[in-house]
Amino acid sequence: MRCKLLFILLMALSIGLFPVDRFTINLSGNYLLPSNDDFRYYYEKVSIYPELKIGYRIAKKIYIWGSYSYLSARCIYYRYIDINKFQEIRSTLEYILSLGVGYQSKLTDSLSYSIEIGFFSLYTKLHKVDDTSNWIKGFQVNTFLTTCRSKNFYAGIFLGVIGTFESIYLFNGFHSPIQWEGIKSGLLIGVRL
Repeated sequence: MRCKLLFILLMALSIGLFPVDRFTINLSGNYLLPSNDDFRYYYEKVSIYPELKIGYRIAKKIYIWGSYSYLSARCIYYRYIDINKFQEIRSTLEYILSLGVGYQSKLTDSLSYSIEIGFFSLYTKLHKVDDTSNWIKGFQVNTFLTTCRSKNFYAGIFLGVIGTFESIYLFNGFHSPIQWEGIKSGLLIGVRL
């Protein structure tokens, strides 16, 4: 259902059903700094992950937004055979679908800031380990500082917090649950349509 809504939105954008100068599309590179010790312990490395975001201005300074992120990470997996414990490195995939609302205001003619609040669904899949997967709900709060170098193009930096309402069980109960939370930061480029 979410994919269908995103497809309809993109189609409507492409044929011009929405008023001009209300849409933004940006691509960002995110880095997640986990605040949870278990997360850092089980995930050996979390790399920079991309996010595609579409925003639609509904008032002068208020906009709604939706985004899609994809995170691939390696994590430490413990396998038990009889009483022996074996450590393996396995890869996980996380897909993050987010929706929220934002407030944007100008500091100068070319510099503006934004504050966003949103909710997301995180789909976690562990490769080649009992086909383990989870859907987890969460929230995020982000602040942005963007600069415009032309009428339609902009770039910026951001800082935010992200966290899930529930814990994630990656390995069917072989370990304690992981709380997926932390600070995220990154760079973005975007276009106004």
